[in-house]
Amino acid sequence: MNKLNEVLARHTVADLKSLMSCLPDLSVSGTKDVLVSRLLQSLSSAGLHALWNRLDETQRLAVAETLYAVDGVFHPEQFRAKYGRLPDFYVDEKGLRHSSRRQPTPLALLLYYDGEYSAPDDLCEQLRTFVPEPAPYQLRTIEALPEMAGEIPLVVRNTERDAIVDLSVLLRLVDQGKVQVSDKTALPGSATLRVLTDSLVGATFMPTASQNTLGPRKSVRSRHFPGHCCSRRPDSCNAAAHGWPCPRPD
Repeated sequence: MNKLNEVLARHTVADLKSLMSCLPDLSVSGTKDVLVSRLLQSLSSAGLHALWNRLDETQRLAVAETLYAVDGVFHPEQFRAKYGRLPDFYVDEKGLRHSSRRQPTPLALLLYYDGEYSAPDDLCEQLRTFVPEPAPYQLRTIEALPEMAGEIPLVVRNTERDAIVDLSVLLRLVDQGKVQVSDKTALPGSATLRVLTDSLVGATFMPTASQNTLGPRKSVRSRHFPGHCCSRRPDSCNAAAHGWPCPRPD
């Protein structure tokens, strides 16, 4: 991102006054150049420290993550994954969540939006002198899995051991000619699926054939797909009605 004065210069007078509302000691009267000058003075040295002290914990973490990110950009998805929440750039006013008239928080004076949130280059240099680098992301681990995940019971399966057994069984079935697939779909038929269901260790975790949920997948072919319906069933072809070219010879 550019320097702070260049970033502020791209704001409208209304936007500048909105940002200045976070700094109640500033007068919002004057030309655009005057407003930019006042903001620059307030965001230097002691004023920057004072603004930092007004941020809540989540907002401080957002600034730190942005300052020390490889690309210098705030990534909301990564931030939420790490901290479980997002910072407030604007005051949460009922009915104004998606309005340009929302009141900005002090965070909006440090991270500016231009397609994505980032801090101006010269502001980054000042902030890094006192903003600590965030802790690296750590995956939380537990010694043992709980019996339930919400309302869903957890089932522990030693898949590594099962895979070794299933591989040998599958190779033996193939060698015996009991695993067959369709020439057209390259998918197994009902008979082959029943053999696999009865033979593989993991079959107990698969729907049974009697439940009508396990069976060969049928190839789905459009009834009016050019090259099939027109040449095989010209009497029922209505490809033209769908705007498709008809390959049937006249």
